[in-house]
Amino acid sequence: VVDYFENMRIENGFDCDTVYFEHLEGCWGNFFESGLAKAVELDFACKGIVSKTEDGVHAGSTFACYDEDADEDIDLILGDLAFGNLNRLLNGGDKTIANIVEQDTAFPAYDITYEEDIFPAPFLIDIDNDHKKDLLVSPNKQNISENFKNVAFYKNVSADDTYTFAFQEDSLFVSDMVDVGEGSRPVFFDHNNDGLMDIFIGNNGYYNSGDFITALALYENTGTESDPEFTLITRDYAGLSLYGFGNIAPAFTDLDGDGDEDMLVGTNEGHVQFFMNTASAGSSASFPSLTIANYQGIDPGISTTPQFVDVNEDGLVDLITGEQNGNLNYYENTGSAAAPLFSLMDELWGGVDVRIVGSTTGHSVPFLTKNNAGGWELYVGSESGTIFLYTPPSDFSGTFPKITSTFSNIDEGSFSSAQFFDITGDDTAELLTGNYRGGISLYRAEGTFVAIENFTTSVQIDIYPNPVINEISFSIYPPNVFRAIKIFDITGKQIKEHTLDTERTIDVSYLHTGIYILQFTSDTGFSVIKKMVKL
Repeated sequence: VVDYFENMRIENGFDCDTVYFEHLEGCWGNFFESGLAKAVELDFACKGIVSKTEDGVHAGSTFACYDEDADEDIDLILGDLAFGNLNRLLNGGDKTIANIVEQDTAFPAYDITYEEDIFPAPFLIDIDNDHKKDLLVSPNKQNISENFKNVAFYKNVSADDTYTFAFQEDSLFVSDMVDVGEGSRPVFFDHNNDGLMDIFIGNNGYYNSGDFITALALYENTGTESDPEFTLITRDYAGLSLYGFGNIAPAFTDLDGDGDEDMLVGTNEGHVQFFMNTASAGSSASFPSLTIANYQGIDPGISTTPQFVDVNEDGLVDLITGEQNGNLNYYENTGSAAAPLFSLMDELWGGVDVRIVGSTTGHSVPFLTKNNAGGWELYVGSESGTIFLYTPPSDFSGTFPKITSTFSNIDEGSFSSAQFFDITGDDTAELLTGNYRGGISLYRAEGTFVAIENFTTSVQIDIYPNPVINEISFSIYPPNVFRAIKIFDITGKQIKEHTLDTERTIDVSYLHTGIYILQFTSDTGFSVIKKMVKL
């Protein structure tokens, strides 16, 4: 049942900064949701206001309130923890006494019915600024709900004050972004030998009715040396989904000495899987099948994340692996270029530990590289979403100095990873990061990248007031970083551009009510995004 609480602030003489709710109804609308069926029970014999501790409560529901038929009472769109449909409940009462008399368990049955695996949440908002509230639907349960094509947009196409919804898309906000479901671990690899780095992204999986389909996505660089552009070629490169691996983390290196790079995949099970590149040198890579399962018995721990790099600079690639526990493992190549042999040398390499206080897991993802001064820098992604930076000594002895646990103040939310490569041909490496959400982020440095101090991250922008009615002001530090500000609506359409040389306050009174994106840009192309709410 639905409880109704009314704000009695005025009746009780409270000021506008106070809300005071009184519980007036214990069975609003006279219906009952059992959680055992998609339909609710109408004309339910209510008991009035009862103690929830005595009778128990339903495990979970979501609903959006609106007046579908413009008759001045409240109708509902209902989602349920146990099902994937929406149920529209029509109120046949009035504004004072609610009585649900009709339901549509395949809502909107007159258009394309919304259906996901479990527990949808409906929201009503004017997404396209046409002064009509549209319907958005997304999952309301983490880990056991759709994580790809999971934000449905139904446009309100009614010509009057009623509501009629027409399906528009299932990937609102992210249709033009990289999205590989849950978890992303991107790496650079030139798969077609055209001299342009492509992006491969391993994931935790695409949710599919209680299971996860784990795969490797390929975004090919179809741009130029100075202006990269990445185009989705496949979401299941080399058919990795067929093997049933979990949480795959790709790495590429030549392990058979034939001049081309082979593919190795770390998995949730703690192993490394070897796929030999059967293409001839200079051709597009080809990995027709799994060559060696559980390669060399390497098993550092759950959620293995490998990186191959010549640590001891003997001309042979060595292996560093991250894992669920948050530490790093170092395997030295004691074999040869054509017949490598990876021997475990240190299970707690450099004393690296990316767990945060109170956590038993850290999910480390290593990236070891040299800076322009020739020194080693070790970047480690983490479960906490930040990137740790260590500066190992040249002989990699002892505990590595930890420079920061929040490199460049980057926070990807959770399960971050880091990859550096110069993809714009300006002799400055870009930073590519993965995250739990299944997207990727690209960061660009200004100037010569040597260490953390040179990375452009110390910019502070404050916008006020926000929400705004007429004028919005900016406080920017350093003051002369940005030259322009662009205003976009929520669909990505640019509304206006302002020069920031002189302006620190701009008029936004002409904008419709809604959410807008502000993009502050510098002469070098560096930009910062802020959100603005227009009342």
